[in-house]
Amino acid sequence: DRLNQRYPLVFAYLEETKKKAIAQGYVETILGRRRYFSFGGNSLRKLQGKPLDQIDLDQLKSINPYDAGSLRAAANSPIQGSSADIIKIAMVNLYQVLQNYQARLLLQVHDELIFEIPPDEWEELQVKIRETMESAVELTVPLVVEIHAGENWMEAK
Repeated sequence: DRLNQRYPLVFAYLEETKKKAIAQGYVETILGRRRYFSFGGNSLRKLQGKPLDQIDLDQLKSINPYDAGSLRAAANSPIQGSSADIIKIAMVNLYQVLQNYQARLLLQVHDELIFEIPPDEWEELQVKIRETMESAVELTVPLVVEIHAGENWMEAK
């Protein structure tokens, strides 16, 4: 398929992650938080504990829908879970930053944080918020934060 040809490393990563879920019974976020999986089908249970190079996902075409869903979740969990880990670290760090201000963190929605910031604190805090969020964890790729302001959430988008 064209996506696989265009992004082979992404698909290789997803396949490797599924194999880890089968072999280990769990996958991990970049910070080591684990999500566990149990598989009901015999074809997957037979592969538990095997080395990754002995697991051939192409031979597992007819697995039950529950196990298929678990494998999809296993492939997605390190990505979504790592994102959640990062934003939670940023939130803890921002709590410390905001202690000397009237501004408050109100809400987290996926990868967005909603603040209430008095106008006289905006200029200073937008810089501190960006720096704090972009430095929450050290990655090989930069974390880039966009900041928008408005009287309400809709205006800020």
